[in-house]
Amino acid sequence: MDLIRAHFEKISRGDAILVVNFEKNGVKGWIGANTFWEIGFAHVLGKKIFLMEPPPTFDYFADEIKAIDFKVLDGDLDRIS
Repeated sequence: MDLIRAHFEKISRGDAILVVNFEKNGVKGWIGANTFWEIGFAHVLGKKIFLMEPPPTFDYFADEIKAIDFKVLDGDLDRIS
């Protein structure tokens, strides 16, 4: 079973993605490799992208994350619009 393809099909059917990027391993706003891949896929499809917290400031994807249109919710789901 191709779980990645099945997961991406779910993203393609939705209107938006919500990235729950709380602190992990002492890094606030953690975004791992798989999540970054999902963000990129949603971006290419023109989906709205919501981050629960501001993204981390890792040098290795700072320019890439800045190139994507997303809204930071600062932990408040009521800010989704």
